[in-house]
Amino acid sequence: MSPQKKAIELILNFIEDKLGYTIETAGLPVGGGLSAEAQAAKDNGTTLDRQRQDRTLPLLILSKNKIQGVAMEQLFNIGNLISRATKLPQDECVQLMSATVSTDAATVGKVGDFWIYSMIVDVRIAF
Repeated sequence: MSPQKKAIELILNFIEDKLGYTIETAGLPVGGGLSAEAQAAKDNGTTLDRQRQDRTLPLLILSKNKIQGVAMEQLFNIGNLISRATKLPQDECVQLMSATVSTDAATVGKVGDFWIYSMIVDVRIAF
């Protein structure tokens, strides 16, 4: 498993363990729910011997619910959890150096009966 995929798995499991939310990575569930998608990562540099990579991996999190307030509140709860975290999960293949909310919950729109909200969490990783 790539360090990037492992980092996403670690942060999503952290959210699930703390808040009880299940976050899909195979797209936004048709009947509502939460999903996460990796966006283009920013390379923060490497060591001269190319032994260590440092990247910021933006993670787009979407919430879909028939109740607008629920869609919004789920993302606020995730953002607050991330912002208050003093310790993040780790793995031997990747180090989660930090996680910050770069874009707080915002309306994407309404599709049929469902409201969709989005937020972006920047996860800084080293591997």
